[in-house]
Amino acid sequence: MNGIDGLDITNGINEEFIASAAKTRGARRTLWYSLAAAACAVAAAVAVTAALRGGTPQPETQSALMPAQTGTSETAPTAVQTAAPTEAPTPEPVILYAPGAGGIQEFVPSHGGTNIDGALNRAINDGEHEDCLFAVDIGVTDLTADVYEMLTEEFLKCAKDPYYKKYCDIERKWSNECRKRLQEINEIAGTTEQSSPEWMEAYNRKREEYVLTQMDRYEWNRCKAANAAYHEAEARLGSYSVEPKVVALAAERLDAEFERLKSAGLNVYRNEKGGICGYLTAEQIRNFPGSTDYGYYIIWQGHDGGIAE
Repeated sequence: MNGIDGLDITNGINEEFIASAAKTRGARRTLWYSLAAAACAVAAAVAVTAALRGGTPQPETQSALMPAQTGTSETAPTAVQTAAPTEAPTPEPVILYAPGAGGIQEFVPSHGGTNIDGALNRAINDGEHEDCLFAVDIGVTDLTADVYEMLTEEFLKCAKDPYYKKYCDIERKWSNECRKRLQEINEIAGTTEQSSPEWMEAYNRKREEYVLTQMDRYEWNRCKAANAAYHEAEARLGSYSVEPKVVALAAERLDAEFERLKSAGLNVYRNEKGGICGYLTAEQIRNFPGSTDYGYYIIWQGHDGGIAE
């Protein structure tokens, strides 16, 4: 039915964003394991340098002479101060990007459910990246689902109006009758050009005459009003997602959801288009703390090489 396609569920989700998730980004060489190799090379270099210097390097020392002890000519021994030991720095977590093609499943998540990028779903469940962070885009659906449901109820109410059904019935009857009277309408209009004002005027006059042989004018007026209400409801439903008030409501709710995700401990941020992005662990993605009011697309961000520099 025209105009009553379901909400873009992205509701705040850019279509280019979803399309980009399913598009092959080209074969990329993943560097997930390159850090380990680099670490081995650095360790080997340190060992070689130490050997050339004649052993393991020692921390630098600083000497200071102590005052002479009272009542003796002996001098206190030299005190050697060594640097205080420090803890080894905690390594920064590796940030992983999509190494190649991904793609989401063909369903719209809702009620706290998630639709996770296929490649990402495999990576978070392979047991090899538990200490890594995944760079992701988070699309939120159903931000204005309550508005859509309200408009759908109004539309269905209009569609079930008995006077709208009578209108449809009489229109079907007139469509058959009109074929029989086409020549008469052409003669009245003085033209066969059906888009001309003259022809439409003649058509509507003969149509009105026919309808009033089937019902009285009061009933016909009620039927026309019901038809107008039906098409108005259909138009509101079809274009509601771009209405300024609805757009503002979706933005307000997306802001609130962003803050809720932050308070839940997720490392999230907003991109230049206002979308929600983040760096999440495999565990956080597997057990995403979604709200039952919304649904979520979790898309793995692409990056040349598959790993942050």
